Amino acid sequence: MEENKGCGCGCGCGCEEEMEAELLVFENEDGKEETFEVIGVFEVEEKEYIALQSQEDGSILLCKYIEKEDGEFEVEEIEDDEEFEKVSDAFDALVEEDDE
Repeated sequence: MEENKGCGCGCGCGCEEEMEAELLVFENEDGKEETFEVIGVFEVEEKEYIALQSQEDGSILLCKYIEKEDGEFEVEEIEDDEEFEKVSDAFDALVEEDDE
């Protein structure tokens, strides 16, 4: 019988740290806080972006990801429509790749 190391996946691998969701809280235009789960960070044309999923309605938010020297990071809105389209297409391709 396999020993469960407490990670919840049942395989005994001890991957509990990998399974913990990283959450970010943003204030929307109405002043209401909304919590997002980090799906992942990915690169498009040598720039990094972050995909976030709303805990409230499941919608996906794509933003610029800027890593700072102190190990922290900032998230910025993608304001350019052409840049957003490229990032959105790249994210869709990654999701399709994971589904295969």
